Amino acid sequence: MESILSYLDKVENDTARELAESRCGSVCSFDIHYEGETSDLKDDNSSVAQSSVFGGIKTKMINMKVQLEDQDRTVSVLKKALDESKNRRSEMKKEHEIQIKKKVESIQKENELATARHLKFIDRLLTDKDVLSKDCSD
Repeated sequence: MESILSYLDKVENDTARELAESRCGSVCSFDIHYEGETSDLKDDNSSVAQSSVFGGIKTKMINMKVQLEDQDRTVSVLKKALDESKNRRSEMKKEHEIQIKKKVESIQKENELATARHLKFIDRLLTDKDVLSKDCSD
């Protein structure tokens, strides 16, 4: 946005300088060539210079409007791409969270099964110990 504003300031300064140069240049050169009826001719020449400067300014303004429209389109395209990227990121995050939950549940189930096996093994060892201790005491 700052580049657009600086460009507009530059164009404004250039057009003001061109207008001043065209007024001075056309009137001064006109005075040198025709010293007689300069007042009527100065008015005609300055209006021609003003219309040519106006045409130049008008062309520059049209070009600037086209550039601004292009930049607006670019900004809107980039905003859409950013929104799509955010949506994809949030979807990927949700999918990742789901995958992590599934992995955690799977690991918990495996751990519960291992714990149950260990408890059964311990129970069997205790039962065997009781049987052996009865056999030894008899």
